[in-house]
Amino acid sequence: MSNADRIILRELGFFGRHGVLPVEAQNGQHFTATLELEFSLSTAGQTDRLGDTVDYREVQAVVRGVIEGSR
Repeated sequence: MSNADRIILRELGFFGRHGVLPVEAQNGQHFTATLELEFSLSTAGQTDRLGDTVDYREVQAVVRGVIEGSR
């Protein structure tokens, strides 16, 4: 993506129940995710409006849904 800005969210922590073995689903485990987001922040830079930029809470909620969701 040309002229892209980048935001890195490092080591978001979650607890999930994934894996092949039944014990993995039963006990669960801790997972971390690091995300690198690329997009243009030029509008947000010009307007200084929160609505024109990325809401980290929404990004975190999507990742949580994937990791903590069903196997």
